[in-house]
Amino acid sequence: MRPRQRGEWGQLSIKQQLNVSIPRDVRARIRAAYRATAATEGHRSFSDFIAAIVEAEARRLETQYNNGRPFAGGEIELVSGRPMGD
Repeated sequence: MRPRQRGEWGQLSIKQQLNVSIPRDVRARIRAAYRATAATEGHRSFSDFIAAIVEAEARRLETQYNNGRPFAGGEIELVSGRPMGD
């Protein structure tokens, strides 16, 4: 079992793996940014770094489109296959 961490509001959260494909250049840039800033920014691992980035974007979208509240439906499976719009 993975160690549990405290979330934003102090609740315990369990880490769960997330697999995504991203453009190679973005992957290289984010890995380089992590290596260059991890100690200064206090990121304990690359996973923690990615989680912080994803959480910041989720918070931005919640603020912009949902009055700062989390969107419903986060546990519903996403449709796999071709990206939307292709």
